[in-house]
Amino acid sequence: MALLHGAQDTPSREPEPPPDFEHLYEQFRLPVYRVVRGIVLDATLAERLTQETFERAYGLRRRRTQESRQVWIYRIAVEVAVRHLHGHWWNRLRLGRLGSSGGRTPGPPGRSAAEDVLFSLSPRLRALVVLAFYARLSNGEIAGTLQLPESVVSVQLEFATEVMRAALTATDQRGGRERL
Repeated sequence: MALLHGAQDTPSREPEPPPDFEHLYEQFRLPVYRVVRGIVLDATLAERLTQETFERAYGLRRRRTQESRQVWIYRIAVEVAVRHLHGHWWNRLRLGRLGSSGGRTPGPPGRSAAEDVLFSLSPRLRALVVLAFYARLSNGEIAGTLQLPESVVSVQLEFATEVMRAALTATDQRGGRERL
């Protein structure tokens, strides 16, 4: 088969990202990484899932509604991170409780007390806490991100705070309970 003059024999590539998407990436790359890192509690995994978040966002960019860019990109990040942990969390928790005395899941060496406390939460509650305390989203923004009623966000945030207080008490971290 003869090639037409000027035709390329290489497969077509995805077009370059539009400038507004590049701006979104530059604006939210680090905040999304930090949110994902707070949910998955693993730096290397958070890097990979942050990349997956932006790949997914690029594919969905034309379907974005009028919600804020921040809520939209955080929603995708939380979905990617929680979906990754789904199933893994229950297995780690169950195996950790079987192997430890007192029913507490011990953290791996080198994990901070804050990570131990976050690990005591389900991935979904962990996302809620990270969005509230790290990303400093309002309850309304968290409700939009997690697609929950704002009243549910308030109740779940209060519950998560109590779980974290109990975890700090169990780990004997002086002063940590009072800071929450």
